[in-house]
Amino acid sequence: MLGMIYTEFLNMAEDTFGVDTTEDMIEKSLPNLPSKAVYTSVGNYSHKEIIVLVSQLSGITGMPITDLIKAFGTHLFGRFNDRYPEMFDSGEDAFAFLEKVEDYIHVNVRSLYPEAELPSFVCHRQGENTLIMDYRSQRPFATLAHGMILGCLGYFNEDGTVEGMELSADELNGFVAGFRFTITRHG
Repeated sequence: MLGMIYTEFLNMAEDTFGVDTTEDMIEKSLPNLPSKAVYTSVGNYSHKEIIVLVSQLSGITGMPITDLIKAFGTHLFGRFNDRYPEMFDSGEDAFAFLEKVEDYIHVNVRSLYPEAELPSFVCHRQGENTLIMDYRSQRPFATLAHGMILGCLGYFNEDGTVEGMELSADELNGFVAGFRFTITRHG
């Protein structure tokens, strides 16, 4: 997993919960972190380390893991916008942006980070205000994708809901994890 994900998670933890809480999370996580929590934005680390960090932060703060991960996804969407504004300057709406994640955003990410292991997204619309987005990955991070979708809706100032369900084993197409998001815009 790209180190940028780790550095952004630590930044979010510090901004949200403070330096002491973040340091406590790292200290309690160290026995289970092969990297010893030394992350660089261009490094590559096992996805299992972020699971350890999130679990520790949840235990320290009492915030449910799924809420932490969604909040991080929302934060991460904003940080991607800050770091790569050219990918966000299209003036489109949230659905148009989400529809181009697989064939435009991920193509650009792979050109910048060839070692990146990205999830797969397949979208189709059901009318003007409903988008179905299938997430497939080798890692179990559908909740992070959920948070990023919420971040996208917020970025485009669109009121909406995101619901989902796990994909069946037959729908995974060789991936380990899959989720079908139904994104509905209101108003």
